[in-house]
Amino acid sequence: MSTWIRHALACTGLVLSAAAGAAPIAEVVALKGEAVVVADGKTQALAVGSALDEGQVVRSMNPGRVKLRFVDGSVMVIGDGSTLRIERFKPAAGGKPRQAGFVLDVGLISQTVAPSGAGSWTVRTSSVVTAVRGTQYLVEVRPDQSTDVSVQTGAVVVETAQEASERRRARLRGAGSQEMAIDMRPPAPVTLDRANAGTNCNAEGAPPRPDTAPPGMGRAARPTGRPTAARALVFALIGLLAFALTAFAWSQRSKVPLLSNLDGLVLDWQLHRRGPQAPASPVPVRMLMHDERSAMELGSGIPRTTLADTIDRLATEGAAWIAVDILLTEATEPAVDQRLADAIRRAGNVVIPYALPDQSLSRGQAAAPAASAASAASVARAAPIAATGPTGTAAAAGVPEPILDSAFHRYRHEERAALMALKPGMMLAPIGPLLEAARGLGHVSVQQRLDGTLRHDLPAVKFDDEIYPSLAATLTALATGVAPAEMEVSLGESLTIGTRRVPLDLTSQLWVNYLGPRGTIPLYSLADHVAGRLPADRFRGAIVLIGSDALGSGDRYRSPFDVGLPGTERLATVIDNLMARHWLERPAWAATAESAAMLVLPVGVALGLAVAPPAWVLGAAALLGLACFGVSQWLFEQRLQMVSPLFPVLALLLAAGLAMAWRSVLYERERRAAERRLRASEQRFALAARGANDGLWDWDLEAGSTYLSPRARQMMGLPEAVPDGGADAGDPIAAWLEGPSTAARSSCTWSCSTAAPARTAGPWCAASRCASTGARCAWPAR
Repeated sequence: MSTWIRHALACTGLVLSAAAGAAPIAEVVALKGEAVVVADGKTQALAVGSALDEGQVVRSMNPGRVKLRFVDGSVMVIGDGSTLRIERFKPAAGGKPRQAGFVLDVGLISQTVAPSGAGSWTVRTSSVVTAVRGTQYLVEVRPDQSTDVSVQTGAVVVETAQEASERRRARLRGAGSQEMAIDMRPPAPVTLDRANAGTNCNAEGAPPRPDTAPPGMGRAARPTGRPTAARALVFALIGLLAFALTAFAWSQRSKVPLLSNLDGLVLDWQLHRRGPQAPASPVPVRMLMHDERSAMELGSGIPRTTLADTIDRLATEGAAWIAVDILLTEATEPAVDQRLADAIRRAGNVVIPYALPDQSLSRGQAAAPAASAASAASVARAAPIAATGPTGTAAAAGVPEPILDSAFHRYRHEERAALMALKPGMMLAPIGPLLEAARGLGHVSVQQRLDGTLRHDLPAVKFDDEIYPSLAATLTALATGVAPAEMEVSLGESLTIGTRRVPLDLTSQLWVNYLGPRGTIPLYSLADHVAGRLPADRFRGAIVLIGSDALGSGDRYRSPFDVGLPGTERLATVIDNLMARHWLERPAWAATAESAAMLVLPVGVALGLAVAPPAWVLGAAALLGLACFGVSQWLFEQRLQMVSPLFPVLALLLAAGLAMAWRSVLYERERRAAERRLRASEQRFALAARGANDGLWDWDLEAGSTYLSPRARQMMGLPEAVPDGGADAGDPIAAWLEGPSTAARSSCTWSCSTAAPARTAGPWCAASRCASTGARCAWPAR
């Protein structure tokens, strides 16, 4: 019989619920501007008289204000640019109190809540939950997701969303259990119960704090919700620490190869992002290479007779300038060497190289015995670079006069020569007849990085007491009508070639603006030229470089575009940079800009992590890092200026990592403190519950499990042990309400009484002891 009654009551409740849900719960009584309502995925404009129901979302535009009147007489005004969701609204009916709940995503609402006995009226935001008892108050969610609550009349109870969630979890887990649960029970909520009282909760869920507004204000003055000054100071110091560490590394990057390589990798990335470019020299640059096919047709090396014929033919074809990128340091047959010297002299526009190997390569080596006077002059050892002897020391060391005459006649800041990356230990000079026949001379020495990449050219190198120009600098001067003796170098600053002022770094090096992979500068096979397979005008008016890139006969270097760029093409690239004025420059203000970025970015991100959600701050930090790379790339491509974003971004990442680590430390401290408070609170509550002799129970509708305290189990005659350690599977309360099974009834002696125990209603039947278990059994009367 009771089963039929329960089914009937359930059906009646469903019918009443359906009837109640059919009626609107609120009506728009005033509208200024525009507003819409979203229901079932459909958006509809609001107007005066529009009806609203549960589950709908009201969005006001900017401007757009909406005034709602609910069926219980409560009034709500939704401000401009606000989004409100009506989560639930059950008016008081049938003896049940009102149940109203709203979610304010962003914006401002003002509410005048009608009294409703013990009913609830709650407003949730991303960080705050408010509960109201017949009051007038405002709730505002700012763009940073912090929440302000201000009360005019009545009382408002405010707690953070995190605290409310933790309070519910603590209640569901059963604070009266014998084992103390490890949780974080929040402090008591804040109650605003006086006029103009207000509070603020930031986006991280910092505990709300009550405040009182100054006289004359309609609402409370907003507490900032920011951390204390001491906490902010600690995070600022973290940012300064990141700045100090990065600034030190930045200052040492020219001395530490690893840091220098990192800076070079950024330049490689920038060149890749820019992509290959066509040569832009006003005088075309061409290469005539002894390649694999030439090696098969002409032999493994370029015979000097073939080289002499090639120079004669290029002069006849009208080549503007000819540069031989081959070290001719050894004498062969006198007639062959003289033939080559005569061809160079007839052309009158040939530039030949010499080499200045680094002293680390030449240390401990002795000059090999020479077969002739010409070859004896081809190797000259140098005194230590720091030992500057009297004038004439270089000549005494055996440096040929033509090379001495090719040295810079004008130079400044000689003391900066000690900073040069290359410190030669010897000179590899061409044989005498070729030196006297050449129109110009220049060194072709280079300095590779640890990763094998060649990112710099050396326009000026000091050997003994003289500073010698590179082959690229000499050839550029000749091609632009400037006498090599008129070139001027200011070590660590610039190289001046006529009207060209080429910037140098502190070590007197020039960054190479690579144009692309092998073949970007036009390249032709020497075999085709010797065989006459090339047009006669192919080299007319051009700067022609004769070199070799056949396997085993030419030098190759790693570049940003190629793992094996021929050395001759690297030289051609530098000549094109100088001729076209497309050299890379590090502006004077670059150091100041990088230092400022290294200071502002880490301090800013550290302070941001102290006052804002980490996801927002780290997202902003990522955007700032990308902005640094973007600005740097724009300067590189549009102005050929090098402002490295590497160290500012490293400072940003270091500050973010340190600040997040410190946040974790602070969180762990707070968590442990909360655990200690929880244990003490749980112990007090458990003692109080045992002292009151009450049985506690909790029914988890979603999980389908029920928790019963030991006292409740004792009162209901259930076993004390629970298999899963805390909750009963199924519904033990429903089973208990159904009464004992037939077997249990037959084994128990019943005694019924109309006198109900304390705090109960209706007749209560208690068995004496069950024959099967020996425990007391108790059920309500059926």
